Amino acid sequence: KIEETSAKTFAEVRASFAESKALVDRVSKQVGELSDSVGRVIEEMFAAKLWEKFAGIYEFKDGDPLKIKDKDKRVLAEVDMFLENDDCAMAVEIKTTLKTDDIDYHLERMEIVRRYMDERNDKRKLVGAVAGAVVHHSVRTYAHRKGLYVLEQSGESVVLVDPPPGFKAAEW
Repeated sequence: KIEETSAKTFAEVRASFAESKALVDRVSKQVGELSDSVGRVIEEMFAAKLWEKFAGIYEFKDGDPLKIKDKDKRVLAEVDMFLENDDCAMAVEIKTTLKTDDIDYHLERMEIVRRYMDERNDKRKLVGAVAGAVVHHSVRTYAHRKGLYVLEQSGESVVLVDPPPGFKAAEW
């Protein structure tokens, strides 16, 4: 009788665990979808007339996302916003909360974009920028040290953060 009760209890615990796991999986999926939606909203907010933020520096004409694929159609890099003019191009990474890892990854992406441009005999100067709704001071400082422009949310608009004295944009 004890063995029968133990087996029944174990079966109930297993069923309860399976129900809990299913609930956690559903909630995790919903949180992921919400996070993706917030990210898309932030990208759209920053992308709107982003080229105007660099007026007086580069005079970009327009911008669009850029997806770089290899000959087998595998994605090598995705750029949230690629700004262009006749002399220069800028790859911009946009995040809800910008982190140093995002900056490091963007620097790697810049190398891929440069190779992509070179393969097309595009000799324009390539520079980079990062943007975030939340950018901590240390992350902003790190991005500037790496030669990237930084854009942040400020109130209801997006602003280009004044680079520190002596800032020189990295070029690829």
